[in-house]
Amino acid sequence: MSVRSVVVLGLVLAAAVVAQLGIVPALFLDRLGAPVLPVAVLAAWSASRRPEAAWIAAVPLALMLASVSEVRAGWFVLALAPTPLLATSIHARVPALPAAALGAAAGASVYVATLALAANRLPLLTSAFEATMRGALLTALAGLAVAVLFLPFRPRETGLFRS
Repeated sequence: MSVRSVVVLGLVLAAAVVAQLGIVPALFLDRLGAPVLPVAVLAAWSASRRPEAAWIAAVPLALMLASVSEVRAGWFVLALAPTPLLATSIHARVPALPAAALGAAAGASVYVATLALAANRLPLLTSAFEATMRGALLTALAGLAVAVLFLPFRPRETGLFRS
């Protein structure tokens, strides 16, 4: 993995966390119906990488989110951990862009459910199921957009006989 791609990942992750804290609450009054931008970035990164390179973003992202939240970093690690797994396993069967969207939608659902569990508010998920699914759809669209942004930074095959 190149230094350039790690720098781009760090900048996009930091921008996603800042946007999640500042811009998203201003645009979406219903927090469960809002996209989860850090999950979208994580899914887009994971869908464009090999499985072993997909995990590099999960822990720093969890630390960034925990530093501005009352929730402990461990809950964020648990909430974010399924996203690289889902995105890379989906990418094994479909191209990177749809894998990023599907991984982001599934990852957002798991993220919201895990943080609802951390806050002891699981009944909220059943009462606001439509809003949660709307948030997953918006996260999928954001994941697709970020995956397009990451296309120039995906790893390329090197060697004498590449096609």
